Amino acid sequence: MVHGEIIDGLEDIFDCLFIDATLHVPTQTDNGKGGVTVTHSNVAVRAQRDEVTEPMRQAPGYTDSDVMLIIQSNVPVTSDHELTYGGIRYAIHTPCLDATGSFYEARGQCA
Repeated sequence: MVHGEIIDGLEDIFDCLFIDATLHVPTQTDNGKGGVTVTHSNVAVRAQRDEVTEPMRQAPGYTDSDVMLIIQSNVPVTSDHELTYGGIRYAIHTPCLDATGSFYEARGQCA
């Protein structure tokens, strides 16, 4: 097996760990009455859920039902976003892009 085939094989293995998910990106628009209207656009992403890390457990606002979300996205992920994964909608907290720029790791709480 040549180097490229090995890389392709590893990508196939790791890609199957991610499932289709929906990132909900809010947009605020002036409602003409001194307030704003919030709408969400949906972005298709791939994600997986895992156990929270110890630093996530130490973060303000942590609850025992929090999960770690690993998100592959073509758009920047922020704490303003929500993610629907496996039929559950999560609020995203403290998303961080990994060093390779491949995915975001975030703490998720049921929204």
